[in-house]
Amino acid sequence: MTIEQIELRKMLTQMLADNGINRETIVDFVKGIVEEKVEKAIYRTVHEVDIDGMVRGTVRETTKRALQEEVSKKVRATLSSVSISLECHEVPKQREVDVLRQQVESLMAERDRLLRQAEASARTK
Repeated sequence: MTIEQIELRKMLTQMLADNGINRETIVDFVKGIVEEKVEKAIYRTVHEVDIDGMVRGTVRETTKRALQEEVSKKVRATLSSVSISLECHEVPKQREVDVLRQQVESLMAERDRLLRQAEASARTK
């Protein structure tokens, strides 16, 4: 420390002492200010946070997820119970077999598309 800094420190200490301020009173003063600021920050945080909005959002998301799962289960159960049976009264020609295979594949693709569409629709609701 330089001589000027030491002198300045002595002068400040004397000025504070003349006004009844010492290390102990400064500590109490700072604690009081910090506590006040913390209380204000807590009050502001509690009153600025939209608890109702948070609860509403959580309920909406939970309901949406539950609804999606339930719709998905019902759609899968319904579509999985659909069966296609073919009766053959005469030996089909290869061309007819190919046409039937394409029709079955087309029906299966349509079923899958409808299932995805129903799941997507359930997700958006």
